[in-house]
Amino acid sequence: MNKYRMKASFDRFINIVEIPDFDLLLTIAIGSRHIIHQDITDIYKKNKDFYYELFKTSPYYKDQRLASLSVFNYRAIQQFIGLYLHERSLHKNDLTMKLIKKGYRFVFNFVNNKKLVDFFELREGFLDYVKRNNYDKTIHSAHLFGVAMYLCKELKKEIVFDEFDVSLIRNSMKQIFAPREFQPEISAEAEEFLKQYQSIGLNKKDFQLPLNHLATSLNDVHRQQLAMERNLDLEEDNDQINELIKDHHFYKALSKMGMVLQFCNIDPIDLQNITSINHSKMKEIIALCFESKQLDRAEDIYSLLGNYLMINGLADDYNSTKHQLIITSQEEAQNELLHLKREYESKIRMLEKEEDTHNATRSRLIETKNQQVVTIKELERQLKKKDMIIEEQNIEILSLQRKHNNLLVSKNVTDCSVDLELTEAEMADFINKSRCVVVGGPKSWQDHLKVYLPAGRFISPGELNIDMDFLLNVDIVLFNEAINNHSMYQKVKTTLLKTNIPICYTGLNTNMKITLRKLYDHLKSCNRENHEK
Repeated sequence: MNKYRMKASFDRFINIVEIPDFDLLLTIAIGSRHIIHQDITDIYKKNKDFYYELFKTSPYYKDQRLASLSVFNYRAIQQFIGLYLHERSLHKNDLTMKLIKKGYRFVFNFVNNKKLVDFFELREGFLDYVKRNNYDKTIHSAHLFGVAMYLCKELKKEIVFDEFDVSLIRNSMKQIFAPREFQPEISAEAEEFLKQYQSIGLNKKDFQLPLNHLATSLNDVHRQQLAMERNLDLEEDNDQINELIKDHHFYKALSKMGMVLQFCNIDPIDLQNITSINHSKMKEIIALCFESKQLDRAEDIYSLLGNYLMINGLADDYNSTKHQLIITSQEEAQNELLHLKREYESKIRMLEKEEDTHNATRSRLIETKNQQVVTIKELERQLKKKDMIIEEQNIEILSLQRKHNNLLVSKNVTDCSVDLELTEAEMADFINKSRCVVVGGPKSWQDHLKVYLPAGRFISPGELNIDMDFLLNVDIVLFNEAINNHSMYQKVKTTLLKTNIPICYTGLNTNMKITLRKLYDHLKSCNRENHEK
């Protein structure tokens, strides 16, 4: 062993490499091993409500470091956190060791067979192990180190290391524990670059557009710039400008990213349509373009802008899907229901305890209710009596109206004697020259009448909720007295109160020829009166 190398136990070593939360490191490491995902799920399902409650009440619930992990690993990590916390509360580690032996067999054998564990040697050996087994998925080096440290603790092994090993492990840990959100600084150069898009309102704080429309607007600005640079007219030289814009670095970046997305079976236009870009997001993306110190040309900024806008759209869609399908999972919904159930049961118990106190109040309410029932019945009796009076008055009005119609018919019998020989079809032809509305009557009667009056409008007795204002634009209303209701009658009369639009009443007969004759005679009479005026 190199004389400059040092030895340390697990407890001393995690302080040297500055690991802020070893439990989080270990649970991510075990949950990220794809070959034991199914084992974790099978155990988790045995008591998933309990394990999910442990996860939800832990410091790791809604931890952004977990939320930023891949969909593939997130569910298994979430599930294992619940299993791990339960096992730790029992001061056991059988399950954790079982999963490590299966998922990290190489690491277990390496640590178990060494007196002094060299992490650099472990990493090199694991890389060769992955190659030899043709694994299509692997793990972060921090996960490898985390599992190895845990095994050193459980198997009571010492760790051998030098400054290079410490630096290597610290850098790996930073990638695990560093905050995931990155906030670029908006430099003066970025602000200046943004000003060229003022014409599309990008500088306004309430600016917001779908990415598809934003890309079109940015390209329009670039078209105007190209036209000014080459002294071209936007309308007359449109074809030439269209060719020039294809060589613009922003346009080319969008096109190339579109090709990559299509290759990955993602529709770039659909992605642009569902991605929204606002003022603050656009400023951040432009600031991000200026983060690289190697960018010396404006063309590089335009290329990065096109690429970052598409990547941002893809990330928004990915994160939204992950949140809906994974983070906001079935367990979350079941956990919420469980809490609601407990709250409900608690309230039920509280209500049951208060029931005796409320009995006296309930008795008084029942007595009051009975008194109100008597009062309501008396009011209903009085209301019914008034309805009967109204009914009698309506019947009297209808009777007077019939007498009036009969007088009109008698007066015009002599003048209309020639019309007595008319057929139903001839009378219908005359009626159809006027705008006629039929109100009430049985459906069979209305259907029969529709044969003669196809241009008329028919209202059934039950259509009380329709707007009757259309009656103000008709010539005559035929009101069926046999099948109708007084509410309909009142509504029709109120609508026509201040008009000269006549109402023809059918009487109680259902004979079609008599009905047509009444309507025909009424129209004739109205026409004569109008002519005399």
